[in-house]
Amino acid sequence: MIVFALAYPFRRREPEKTLWCTLSKGTVDKNALNCSPVSKEKFDSDSNKNCIFEKIMNSKIGKIGFGFFLILMWAYCSPAQVTVAPLFQSIPPLEFFALIENNKSNPDFIILDVRTPAEFSQARIKNSILLDIRSKTFPINLMKLDKQKTYLLYCRSGNRSLKALEMMRQMNFMRVYNMTGGILKWYRLGLPIVTQ
Repeated sequence: MIVFALAYPFRRREPEKTLWCTLSKGTVDKNALNCSPVSKEKFDSDSNKNCIFEKIMNSKIGKIGFGFFLILMWAYCSPAQVTVAPLFQSIPPLEFFALIENNKSNPDFIILDVRTPAEFSQARIKNSILLDIRSKTFPINLMKLDKQKTYLLYCRSGNRSLKALEMMRQMNFMRVYNMTGGILKWYRLGLPIVTQ
């Protein structure tokens, strides 16, 4: 049985009288209310004597504390507080391929080829974008990229793409993957490539 007090709307002239009501669990029918004016002392003797929660909640400190608790819960559960931890990881070609396959329709998923234009024209991974790490404009081009998107980096053998990953980490990108072994290992595993 749930017990609650309707203290303010039904307050009697006598300060010691309050309309105490009991409501059976699981019912919301107004006929389920059994209300009668009784003194607080009689109610305490009939039900839970010295209810600590009630005493705390009726005190000024209890009300302030409960309000503070509600504010903290609201702030903690607020969607603005949800953050994604940065991720910088080197992964093998098969995992790299699985990431590409699982994100085909994701516009925030970008494959970067950090090799030279000549290497890029010979063979590349489908939908990859050329961003030559040996170019003088490479750091400037990196700064133009959206740091919240996910980037997959590859090169010939994995060395240049690892350097690019470290540069992107220093520039505070959020999610960057480096393919170990580069396009050479990708090709040896028989994974799809585009040639011109």
